[in-house]
Amino acid sequence: MIFDNKFFKTVFLGLCTLGLIACQESSDYDYLMSHPEALDKAFVRCEDQASVPLQCEAVKQAHQDFYTLIDAARQDPQGIGKQILTVQTQIAEMKVKISELKKGNQVDPILLQQTETEYQNLCEKVKIMLAVVSITDWEAH
Repeated sequence: MIFDNKFFKTVFLGLCTLGLIACQESSDYDYLMSHPEALDKAFVRCEDQASVPLQCEAVKQAHQDFYTLIDAARQDPQGIGKQILTVQTQIAEMKVKISELKKGNQVDPILLQQTETEYQNLCEKVKIMLAVVSITDWEAH
């Protein structure tokens, strides 16, 4: 049988572990900010019971920040649209910069890492703003 091989057993167990980890709900701030349903569920769970204090701090902060953004989007819907366009432009510029850094003969690993981190932060920021827009747009209809 295929599971008689120690290598295949190890790989199978590793994949099962990764699958279980992926199925768990994340209480990471960025994840919660871009997934409003998960944020609301986590917030209710923190309010209902004494969850892990550090997790609940992140959940409560994300909840407050997300709904502050929603209020701002309701007051100035065009303003958040402009912000999204600005961030998307910055993302495009970062992609070009990363591509240019990788093309060079002498790649500065620190500058490349910083640029990639900034790119990822901008992508996360636009995901959060789009989540806010989707909520406020849904409420308008």
